[in-house]
Amino acid sequence: MARPGLIVDRDGTLIEERGYISALDDIVPLPGVEAALAGAQAAGVAIAVVTNQSAVARGIVSEAQLALLHDRVKEFGVDAVYHCPHLPDSDCNCRKPSPGLLLQAVKDLDLDPSRTVFVGDHFTDCQAGRAAGIEAVLVRTGHGATHADEAAAGGFTVVDDLPTAVQRFLDSIGVSS
Repeated sequence: MARPGLIVDRDGTLIEERGYISALDDIVPLPGVEAALAGAQAAGVAIAVVTNQSAVARGIVSEAQLALLHDRVKEFGVDAVYHCPHLPDSDCNCRKPSPGLLLQAVKDLDLDPSRTVFVGDHFTDCQAGRAAGIEAVLVRTGHGATHADEAAAGGFTVVDDLPTAVQRFLDSIGVSS
């Protein structure tokens, strides 16, 4: 039976926005994120991260370094991390706002799209969620404050942060953390 899913963007949503990161010390969770993810996990929600990481194509970080960074992210209770290593103009189907990685997460983790949400801090995150057929929520952390009006005008929910988005999601699917 498909299960509920929480898919989140990495930089500015889950962890502090620090530009291109290559060091473990740069993986700093935003306030309340670890507790929110633990609550979702305890409620039986699968958790995935979907992130654009053009730092790989730019030569700033290797796939091996990125894997180590994502191992650290998984320590927050994340089941899987999916990344697009391509440059913005690569025309791939995995770079948000394309839905490729979201659809892959839904398939791999056996998620119920009607009980899955994607949370991010860019309007392109919202577009990716909609293209994948799942609810999308914009947070005001990271770059979110600059995209909030555009997201709201596009019919997306805008909340302050990931813990608020997680609680809203858990309430909407009728589970408690």
